[in-house]
Amino acid sequence: MRAQRPSMYHTPTGCGTLRERTLRVTSKPKRRERAGTGPQSRSALQPIPARQFRSRLKSFAEHLGSDELAVLTLIAERLRAGRESYGVLQLATDVRDFAQEALEEAADMAVYAAAGLLKKRRTSFRTKKRWR
Repeated sequence: MRAQRPSMYHTPTGCGTLRERTLRVTSKPKRRERAGTGPQSRSALQPIPARQFRSRLKSFAEHLGSDELAVLTLIAERLRAGRESYGVLQLATDVRDFAQEALEEAADMAVYAAAGLLKKRRTSFRTKKRWR
Protein backbone atom coordinates (compact mmCIF):
# COMPACT_ATOMS: atom_id res chain seq x y z
CA MET A 1 0.00 0.00 0.00
CA ARG A 2 1.42 3.33 -1.05
CA ALA A 3 1.50 6.20 1.44
CA GLN A 4 -0.21 9.38 0.32
CA ARG A 5 1.44 12.75 0.66
CA PRO A 6 -0.40 14.84 3.26
CA SER A 7 -2.29 17.88 2.05
CA MET A 8 -1.06 21.40 2.75
CA TYR A 9 -3.50 21.70 5.64
CA HIS A 10 -1.78 18.96 7.65
CA THR A 11 1.89 19.72 6.96
CA PRO A 12 3.89 22.46 8.73
CA THR A 13 5.29 25.22 6.49
CA GLY A 14 8.86 24.62 5.39
CA CYS A 15 8.73 20.80 5.50
CA GLY A 16 9.62 18.76 2.45
CA THR A 17 11.34 19.66 -0.78
CA LEU A 18 10.75 22.89 -2.67
CA ARG A 19 8.58 21.00 -5.18
CA GLU A 20 6.46 19.48 -2.40
CA ARG A 21 6.01 22.87 -0.70
CA THR A 22 5.01 24.43 -4.03
CA LEU A 23 2.54 21.63 -4.71
CA ARG A 24 1.03 22.02 -1.24
CA VAL A 25 0.41 25.72 -1.75
CA THR A 26 -1.01 25.33 -5.26
CA SER A 27 -2.93 22.06 -4.81
CA LYS A 28 -6.67 22.03 -4.36
CA PRO A 29 -7.89 20.65 -1.02
CA LYS A 30 -9.37 17.15 -0.86
CA ARG A 31 -13.15 16.93 -1.16
CA ARG A 32 -13.59 16.18 2.52
CA GLU A 33 -11.74 19.36 3.49
CA ARG A 34 -13.21 22.77 2.93
CA ALA A 35 -10.90 25.50 1.68
CA GLY A 36 -9.87 27.85 4.45
CA THR A 37 -10.49 25.48 7.35
CA GLY A 38 -6.96 24.20 8.02
CA PRO A 39 -4.45 25.56 10.53
CA GLN A 40 -2.48 27.30 7.78
CA SER A 41 -5.40 28.49 5.70
CA ARG A 42 -4.88 32.23 6.33
CA SER A 43 -1.12 32.34 5.75
CA ALA A 44 -0.92 29.72 3.00
CA LEU A 45 -3.81 30.88 0.85
CA GLN A 46 -4.29 34.61 1.33
CA PRO A 47 -1.71 37.34 1.84
CA ILE A 48 -2.23 39.57 4.85
CA PRO A 49 -3.34 43.07 3.76
CA ALA A 50 -0.39 45.46 3.37
CA ARG A 51 -2.14 48.15 5.43
CA GLN A 52 -1.71 46.01 8.56
CA PHE A 53 2.04 45.81 8.01
CA ARG A 54 2.29 49.53 7.23
CA SER A 55 0.59 50.32 10.53
CA ARG A 56 2.93 47.99 12.46
CA LEU A 57 5.98 49.34 10.65
CA LYS A 58 4.98 52.90 11.50
CA SER A 59 4.59 52.05 15.19
CA PHE A 60 7.98 50.31 15.25
CA ALA A 61 9.68 53.21 13.46
CA GLU A 62 8.45 55.70 16.06
CA HIS A 63 10.64 53.98 18.68
CA LEU A 64 13.81 53.51 16.60
CA GLY A 65 16.94 55.64 16.70
CA SER A 66 18.55 57.34 13.73
CA ASP A 67 20.97 54.51 12.90
CA GLU A 68 18.25 51.89 13.26
CA LEU A 69 16.05 53.86 10.87
CA ALA A 70 18.98 54.05 8.44
CA VAL A 71 19.24 50.24 8.47
CA LEU A 72 15.49 49.86 7.96
CA THR A 73 15.61 52.37 5.10
CA LEU A 74 18.47 50.50 3.43
CA ILE A 75 16.44 47.27 3.55
CA ALA A 76 13.42 49.08 2.08
CA GLU A 77 15.60 50.45 -0.72
CA ARG A 78 16.83 46.92 -1.51
CA LEU A 79 13.22 45.66 -1.59
CA ARG A 80 12.31 48.46 -4.00
CA ALA A 81 15.28 47.61 -6.25
CA GLY A 82 14.22 43.95 -6.22
CA ARG A 83 10.68 44.92 -7.11
CA GLU A 84 11.89 46.96 -10.07
CA SER A 85 14.05 44.03 -11.28
CA TYR A 86 11.83 41.03 -10.51
CA GLY A 87 8.33 42.36 -9.86
CA VAL A 88 6.25 42.25 -6.71
CA LEU A 89 7.39 39.70 -4.12
CA GLN A 90 4.62 37.13 -3.63
CA LEU A 91 5.77 34.34 -1.34
CA ALA A 92 2.75 32.13 -2.03
CA THR A 93 3.60 31.79 -5.72
CA ASP A 94 7.36 32.41 -5.79
CA VAL A 95 9.22 29.17 -6.56
CA ARG A 96 12.73 30.44 -5.79
CA ASP A 97 14.74 28.63 -3.12
CA PHE A 98 15.39 31.57 -0.80
CA ALA A 99 17.63 29.55 1.53
CA GLN A 100 19.91 28.63 -1.39
CA GLU A 101 19.92 32.20 -2.67
CA ALA A 102 20.81 33.48 0.81
CA LEU A 103 23.71 31.02 0.98
CA GLU A 104 24.99 32.18 -2.42
CA GLU A 105 24.65 35.85 -1.43
CA ALA A 106 26.49 35.20 1.86
CA ALA A 107 29.33 33.53 -0.05
CA ASP A 108 29.48 36.51 -2.44
CA MET A 109 29.53 38.87 0.55
CA ALA A 110 32.48 36.98 2.04
CA VAL A 111 34.37 37.35 -1.25
CA TYR A 112 33.65 41.11 -1.43
CA ALA A 113 34.60 41.63 2.23
CA ALA A 114 37.88 39.72 1.88
CA ALA A 115 38.77 41.53 -1.37
CA GLY A 116 37.99 44.91 0.19
CA LEU A 117 40.07 44.16 3.29
CA LEU A 118 43.01 42.92 1.21
CA LYS A 119 42.83 45.98 -1.03
CA LYS A 120 42.76 48.28 1.98
CA ARG A 121 45.63 46.40 3.63
CA ARG A 122 47.76 46.63 0.46
CA THR A 123 47.03 50.33 0.03
CA SER A 124 47.84 50.98 3.69
CA PHE A 125 51.08 48.94 3.46
CA ARG A 126 52.25 50.88 0.37
CA THR A 127 51.48 54.22 2.03
CA LYS A 128 53.41 53.33 5.20
CA LYS A 129 56.37 52.05 3.19
CA ARG A 130 56.56 55.28 1.17
CA TRP A 131 56.79 57.49 4.26
CA ARG A 132 59.63 55.61 5.92
